[in-house]
Amino acid sequence: MRIPRNLGPKLSRVATRLIASGLNTENVTLLWRVTTFPPGYLPDLEASAAGATFVDYSEVRPAFVHFVNIPTTGFVRHAEVSVGDAILDFLGSVDLESKPDLRFQIGGKIYVPKNSGTSLESSWDVRINGTPITKTVLVSLLS
Repeated sequence: MRIPRNLGPKLSRVATRLIASGLNTENVTLLWRVTTFPPGYLPDLEASAAGATFVDYSEVRPAFVHFVNIPTTGFVRHAEVSVGDAILDFLGSVDLESKPDLRFQIGGKIYVPKNSGTSLESSWDVRINGTPITKTVLVSLLS
């Protein structure tokens, strides 16, 4: 079956409208910190980091949020996913890669990205004809 070339952008617009409507979505605050080191900084010499400046940024983005709750059967399909983790689905256009030290605030609690392996994350992301529809992130509660 041939997929029409314009299907990706059409579905991207549908996803944007669906998430913007607030239907089953939650506002997630993205938190990240940019560090600027002074001239002469050497990564292997801790003392050279004196004078570094930190700037905290935040941005609110709607996302589908699913909190993991393994059923009483105890069946686990992916070992990376644990009870208490959250699976976040953002629009494919949301930039997560360029935000260092990224954290997510959901309902007043801070979550951090969980190393889930590229094969699991890429199987969750939705792309059609190269157009990103959703971007999925597995996160765990910061302890």
